[in-house]
Amino acid sequence: MRSTRVASAQELPSTTDSDGDGVPNCSDNCPNLAGQIGSSCNDGNACTTGDAINASCQCAGTPNTTDSDGDGVPNCSDNCPTLRPDR
Repeated sequence: MRSTRVASAQELPSTTDSDGDGVPNCSDNCPNLAGQIGSSCNDGNACTTGDAINASCQCAGTPNTTDSDGDGVPNCSDNCPTLRPDR
């Protein structure tokens, strides 16, 4: 007669995946944010580019300071990004 050992719940690794990114919490460097550090994301801010998950597990981008009309207001915040108010 053969016996089969069944692992107890304490011996099994946790497979909980709180953020649903396919990486179990026990192996996930950002268990509450889908993705891994360095992966792309969307921070919801139109005035940033290159959004990525940083070491603090936050989605952040680099401010986009492009100012096509040279009025000192970045295009993303300018109601007329190609027309200077003094023209």
